Amino acid sequence: MTEEDLKQLSDEALKKKAQGLKTMVGIFIPLVLALLFFGVKDYMEGRAETSTTIITICTIGGLVALLPDLRKVQKEVRNRGLK
Repeated sequence: MTEEDLKQLSDEALKKKAQGLKTMVGIFIPLVLALLFFGVKDYMEGRAETSTTIITICTIGGLVALLPDLRKVQKEVRNRGLK
């Protein structure tokens, strides 16, 4: 979402978008940590599978893809003085 699109959103819609992105990031972080834990655990036990590694990498990619949008939304929230 571009900065121009964010400027056109109402305050309520912007707050809702910010909350949704924070929720998604909050879901992704424990998911990534759990996948990393089980991937390392399987590796230590000698049962390492490439599918677990691939899923972990893709999940990290999903998290990284959300962060720029979250930063833009938070910047717009600060610019408007919303809490």
